[in-house]
Amino acid sequence: MKKIFFPIIALLMASTSCNSFLHKELKPTAMGIKDSIRHYYPIVLCDELSITCEISNKGNEPLAITDIQPSNFAIELNSPMPSVIPPGGMEMVNFIFHSEKNVGFAEHKIRFFGNIIPNGVATLIFDTHIVRPTVDKFDYEEIYFDRKRDLLDELVDGQLGQKGYWTDGEDADSSYQRSYKKYLIY
Repeated sequence: MKKIFFPIIALLMASTSCNSFLHKELKPTAMGIKDSIRHYYPIVLCDELSITCEISNKGNEPLAITDIQPSNFAIELNSPMPSVIPPGGMEMVNFIFHSEKNVGFAEHKIRFFGNIIPNGVATLIFDTHIVRPTVDKFDYEEIYFDRKRDLLDELVDGQLGQKGYWTDGEDADSSYQRSYKKYLIY
């Protein structure tokens, strides 16, 4: 009886110590979102806008993202849910914005929930203009743009919805020059 009793007691003690180790409480930590306010270039109705977000843990505790809530059902998470990010670490999160349900100026938010200082939420804000396609067959500006885009497609990977963005600290022209200077056609 004593031979059976001792291993059972040891097993129970080990399971309670593992259980207390697994249920460690996460303390709040600081989270950073690179370019948390973005202004994207206009897109044509029914095009998709690719949004890549770099989130980083700027605190001393592990960062656990428990939920991601877009402000609109047209925003889709296109990458796995971020796992626990160690202190000093970063992770890329991809979204796709489907523009079928919007026309004109559209501003949306993506909220990240977790053990984030100060109130458990961090927000990415972005906007774009969604324009209707033209019905004219001979819009020469669009013909020129299509030819220029075809040439750019040969030089750069990516679609129209991946043209980039600018932030509040810079204007659209300087951002465009910075991002696409090597691909500009003169």
